[in-house]
Amino acid sequence: MLTVYFNYPNSYISIHGNSDCGEIPYVPKPNQREVDIHSKNVDTALQRFNEYRFGATAERNDMWVSVCLGDMASEMEVINKIKKILGGRYKPFRDAKISRHC
Repeated sequence: MLTVYFNYPNSYISIHGNSDCGEIPYVPKPNQREVDIHSKNVDTALQRFNEYRFGATAERNDMWVSVCLGDMASEMEVINKIKKILGGRYKPFRDAKISRHC
């Protein structure tokens, strides 16, 4: 399972492979957006990224996404698809680098 942080407008995408990582919030901020993607909802979850809005407000400037598909290659493929979907609407995401935190 990978937990991925998407930040906007100073966009970056940070991958966390260690569920015990201290940067993954145990107590999320109010209205924190979180998306869980697994084998039974992957297509629907990806389609919803066309609807999510990002902006420079606390409610819209970030999102945590958990991707659990059983293998790293499939999980990375989903992360890259999300980046492509968001990058089609938001230049900062199109230009953002995906970095591996842990």
